This record gives sequence, C-alpha cells and structure tokens, in this order.
Amino acid sequence: MLAAQRWTGALTALDDTLPAGNGVALGDLGIVGSWVLRQAPADWFADSSPQALAAWRERNQQSPAARRQPSRFPPASAALTAALAATAMTVLTGSHEKAIEQIRVLLPRRPGPQRARPAGLPAQRWQQLSERTRSRFLRALDPDLGPADRIRYRTSTPQAAIPDDPPGQLTARARRSPSCYGPSGRSG
Repeated sequence: MLAAQRWTGALTALDDTLPAGNGVALGDLGIVGSWVLRQAPADWFADSSPQALAAWRERNQQSPAARRQPSRFPPASAALTAALAATAMTVLTGSHEKAIEQIRVLLPRRPGPQRARPAGLPAQRWQQLSERTRSRFLRALDPDLGPADRIRYRTSTPQAAIPDDPPGQLTARARRSPSCYGPSGRSG
C-alpha cells in the first residue's frame, strides 16, 4: 500500500493527460480505481485492512444509483482509497500477465460471449482510457469474447486494440468476412 501511495503521489504531480514514464496517465488511475470499487467483492477488501472493508461495506449500503456514480472516486476513506490504488497500480503498471490476471479476477462471470468493453465500465470512461490500459482489458476479456470480436480486437495478441480504421472501411471489411466469423460462431 505504501508503494501505491508513492506511485499515486508521483502521478498526481503530472498533467492528467500526459503519460508518466511507464505510460500511465493520471486519468487511467481514476477510471480503473472507480471500476475496481464497483466490481470488487467484500473479500477483496478484507485482505487489505479492516478499515478498507468497513468503508467498502458502508459504501455498499448506499443506493445502487449512488454507487454507480463515477464521480464518487476517490472514496472518503483513506484505507479504501489505498486498497483501490494498490489494485489499480497492478492493473496499470504491473507486468501484462499480472495486470490481465488482476482484471480477469474482477470481471463478472456470465454465460455466452461478452462484449469488448468490461461490464461496469461506462462507454465514455472506456473511451477515455489510454490505449495501453484498454489493451490490457481487451486481453483479459479474450477468453469470453466471440470469434469475430477476438479477431477484430486482436485480443489474443500483445497488440490488442480497438481498430482505428474509418467506419466505412470497418463496415466494408465486415461485409467481406466469412460467415464462420459471425456472431453465432457457426460456419455456414
């Protein structure tokens, strides 16, 4: 937690739109921390400290609408903020393998193929994440995506990313793709 405190202190000294030496922007910290706050179960915070768990429980007693507000980060509790920062630090600066593992643990399990944006992360906040952080989330989502999304976002590769091709080109490519890559995953 002390390492996370030093790390967040260094990030807050930077412009929030410029990446630090390790490619992390301050904006990513807030978005990832807020996502972790909404996704993590109680036992996640029980391992941090009794104070973090108590603050998480107090927050969880709020109405669902109040809990979904992205502006509620950082929480008032220093212990809860420290626990979130420690997780965010792993997601943002840890090795790709550790970051992806950390994200996967927090992804909700649902039957069937998932979409290429993590549950609990609003579209606007998803788009604000740095390319590097989105890549880590996409790679974590890889096993749960349908075949077309896995190919489109290259999620099984270190180059996982949202395509930045013009919309017309994406539409034309989709029309020419074999039906076996379609949403159903069945070949024709």
